[in-house]
Amino acid sequence: MEVLLKELVAHPAERGLAWVAESQRVLVGYLIAVLVMSLEHGGLMGEVDELFVLPEERAHGIGTALLAAAEADLAQRGCQRLQLQLAAGNTRARGFYERLGYGERAGYRLLDKALR
Repeated sequence: MEVLLKELVAHPAERGLAWVAESQRVLVGYLIAVLVMSLEHGGLMGEVDELFVLPEERAHGIGTALLAAAEADLAQRGCQRLQLQLAAGNTRARGFYERLGYGERAGYRLLDKALR
């Protein structure tokens, strides 16, 4: 994972971006979004790869601020959409994302296949 994170940081224009949240100089959360080219959606898209806030720091607006920063930065870079994957049973996170305007894309299901 360290090698991949270094690759992301070294090549943000091609790979993706990361945002961090601090409180009193302590890391309390982060969001990592990767970039995906999509002909269907007319260009570059972002995908939230990870959004994490320390449990004791949740419900204080940190996740909302991280997501807002990512949306603004990705839109400025020309991204058409921001998508994410969410575990089916993660109702707390689903409620969080729905309050911020995210929803299922009608008629679509995520299909996945491991290549290694």
